[in-house]
Amino acid sequence: MIRVLHVFGKLDLGGAESRIMDIYRHLDRSRVQFDFVVHTEDKCYYEDEVNAMGGRLFRVPRFKIFNITSYKKAFRDLFADYGSEFTVVHGHMTSTASIYLPLAKEAGIRTTVAHARSAGVDPGLKGFLTRMMRKNLWKKADFLFACSEKAGISVFGQRASDNGLVKFVPNAIRVGLFAFNEQTRNETRNELGVGDKYVIGHVGRFHFSKNHEF
Repeated sequence: MIRVLHVFGKLDLGGAESRIMDIYRHLDRSRVQFDFVVHTEDKCYYEDEVNAMGGRLFRVPRFKIFNITSYKKAFRDLFADYGSEFTVVHGHMTSTASIYLPLAKEAGIRTTVAHARSAGVDPGLKGFLTRMMRKNLWKKADFLFACSEKAGISVFGQRASDNGLVKFVPNAIRVGLFAFNEQTRNETRNELGVGDKYVIGHVGRFHFSKNHEF
């Protein structure tokens, strides 16, 4: 069996997390199984579903720069205990992927993936530090995935993109489930009390990275 270890901040109702869960639900889990690393002690939204499908959640401390030694130790311990079971470590949390992906290779895990999910970073010092930690990430993973060309350039750099090192992997969404339906529209608008009023809808976090200014 192939086991893929996905690395996230949390396993809640985020876009990347939900897209991976979409794939997970449709896998032949007798051949491919998913496990997850999360950077939180809180129970995650998808935790029970993952356990029910045979996956596992492993917890590591949230990276805070000053705890880099304990952060590395948490991954080294995880890979020492379970590394032989993983075929792939797939890093969706690219801010620290330059730390944990080399540790995966050091532990003998065959394949590492860094996956760019966003074309922006937070403003200020946090964004600056994120860019610095991603600077040579393209050299530290076997495969570079991105949800868009802009995301790939933002995370891995123009050079990696121009050299064909970044693979565009579109999000797998069953678009038919979201096809327009007049009856559903009317029922939902009436339920929300907006009738035929002009409505601007938003799905996602109200966060800098979502580019609401645009």
